[in-house]
Amino acid sequence: MSTVLVVGPGRAGSAVARIHARSGDQVLLLGRRPGPWQARGRRAGCRPLLALPAGTRPQTVVFAVADDQLVDASRAVALQLEAWPRRLTVHLSGLHGFVPLAPFARRGERIAALHPVVAFAEAGRPMADLAGAAVTVMAAAGSVRAARALARDWGGRPLELPDGVDRRRYHLALSLAANHVTALVAWAEELLEPALGQEGRRLALDLADSALARCRADGPLRALTGPVVRGDLATVEAHLRSLRGRERRRYLGLLENLIRQAERSGRLPADQARALRGLAES
Repeated sequence: MSTVLVVGPGRAGSAVARIHARSGDQVLLLGRRPGPWQARGRRAGCRPLLALPAGTRPQTVVFAVADDQLVDASRAVALQLEAWPRRLTVHLSGLHGFVPLAPFARRGERIAALHPVVAFAEAGRPMADLAGAAVTVMAAAGSVRAARALARDWGGRPLELPDGVDRRRYHLALSLAANHVTALVAWAEELLEPALGQEGRRLALDLADSALARCRADGPLRALTGPVVRGDLATVEAHLRSLRGRERRRYLGLLENLIRQAERSGRLPADQARALRGLAES
């Protein structure tokens, strides 16, 4: 049995803490203020803490805090833990690399950035299971083997990120595939509500499910359908005329991306793409 300190009792931290507790580890779950997370942590077999007891010596430290809090949290915890070269300290941020863990690296400890590519459930709802989920790994020299092993302990599938990768673009890509898709479904539901009421959500979700299934089967570019990829100027013009002001501006960026991807697919000729862009600019 090892001792694992999880800093941050939110969605990701609670999920990782529960996984370690189920495996028999002693789990310390550290939060900044009292809340329902303490009772949930105890039910999961963790020890909720608002401050670290003197002499705490975890073998593994996992930072599961918001991106803008990571540097401060890392600095504060490092000051409270004695140096131990065998310790592995990781964070779960998709945006950050090694910099936030510098206080541990300077002491010769092992560090890594492990990012579970999964949407965690809201606090209080069933925890996400990481079994089979991709966990991207960027580990400092001498830490790769331990970092990959930790990802596997979570049930994840480790994927190593190359040195020098732009984590901003990596994180943006994941946000597009998750958060932005969700927002588009929400807008589709909003547009459908006047015509279909509560059935609008079901229809939007059915279409989104069908689109994703085609993407899985054929790849996103081959899966493209609709008036843009067909170069149907009249239909696209009708869509644009239905929108005004901020709503129209919101759609124009989406339309340009769709035109670009349709061109990449080889199914939208250059002259039709120019004509579609001309509609958007008029």
